[in-house]
Amino acid sequence: MGSSSSWQFTRYGLIVPAATLAVSALYLWLRYFALAYIGERRRPAAGLRSRRSTAATRRDNAPHGA
Repeated sequence: MGSSSSWQFTRYGLIVPAATLAVSALYLWLRYFALAYIGERRRPAAGLRSRRSTAATRRDNAPHGA
Protein backbone atom coordinates (compact mmCIF):
# COMPACT_ATOMS: atom_id res chain seq x y z
CA MET A 1 0.00 0.00 0.00
CA GLY A 2 2.89 2.38 0.69
CA SER A 3 4.14 1.97 -2.84
CA SER A 4 0.76 2.77 -4.39
CA SER A 5 0.21 5.98 -2.43
CA SER A 6 3.81 6.96 -3.06
CA TRP A 7 3.33 6.53 -6.82
CA GLN A 8 0.08 8.54 -6.71
CA PHE A 9 1.87 11.33 -4.86
CA THR A 10 4.69 11.29 -7.43
CA ARG A 11 2.23 11.33 -10.32
CA TYR A 12 0.32 14.24 -8.80
CA GLY A 13 3.62 15.99 -8.09
CA LEU A 14 4.58 15.78 -11.76
CA ILE A 15 1.22 16.64 -13.32
CA VAL A 16 0.40 19.76 -11.30
CA PRO A 17 3.72 21.59 -11.85
CA ALA A 18 3.69 20.67 -15.55
CA ALA A 19 0.16 22.06 -15.95
CA THR A 20 1.08 25.20 -14.00
CA LEU A 21 4.16 25.71 -16.16
CA ALA A 22 2.12 25.28 -19.35
CA VAL A 23 -0.54 27.79 -18.24
CA SER A 24 2.03 30.35 -17.10
CA ALA A 25 4.06 29.99 -20.32
CA LEU A 26 0.90 30.54 -22.38
CA TYR A 27 0.00 33.60 -20.31
CA LEU A 28 3.47 35.11 -20.68
CA TRP A 29 3.51 34.45 -24.42
CA LEU A 30 0.13 36.12 -24.84
CA ARG A 31 0.92 39.03 -22.54
CA TYR A 32 4.32 39.98 -23.87
CA PHE A 33 4.29 38.84 -27.49
CA ALA A 34 0.85 38.43 -29.00
CA LEU A 35 -1.02 41.18 -27.14
CA ALA A 36 1.97 43.54 -27.18
CA TYR A 37 2.06 43.26 -30.97
CA ILE A 38 -1.63 44.17 -31.19
CA GLY A 39 -1.07 47.15 -28.86
CA GLU A 40 1.90 48.30 -30.93
CA ARG A 41 -0.24 48.43 -34.07
CA ARG A 42 -2.81 50.65 -32.33
CA ARG A 43 -0.34 53.33 -31.20
CA PRO A 44 -0.34 56.61 -33.13
CA ALA A 45 2.61 57.58 -35.29
CA ALA A 46 5.65 58.98 -33.54
CA GLY A 47 4.93 62.58 -34.62
CA LEU A 48 1.37 62.56 -33.31
CA ARG A 49 0.72 63.40 -29.70
CA SER A 50 -2.34 63.06 -27.60
CA ARG A 51 -4.06 66.14 -26.20
CA ARG A 52 -2.89 65.25 -22.70
CA SER A 53 0.78 64.98 -23.62
CA THR A 54 0.64 68.29 -25.51
CA ALA A 55 -0.92 70.05 -22.51
CA ALA A 56 1.69 68.54 -20.20
CA THR A 57 4.44 69.74 -22.53
CA ARG A 58 3.05 73.28 -22.53
CA ARG A 59 2.81 73.26 -18.75
CA ASP A 60 6.35 71.93 -18.36
CA ASN A 61 7.79 74.49 -20.78
CA ALA A 62 5.94 77.47 -19.28
CA PRO A 63 8.08 80.11 -17.59
CA HIS A 64 8.27 79.79 -13.82
CA GLY A 65 5.65 81.84 -12.03
CA ALA A 66 3.26 81.87 -14.97
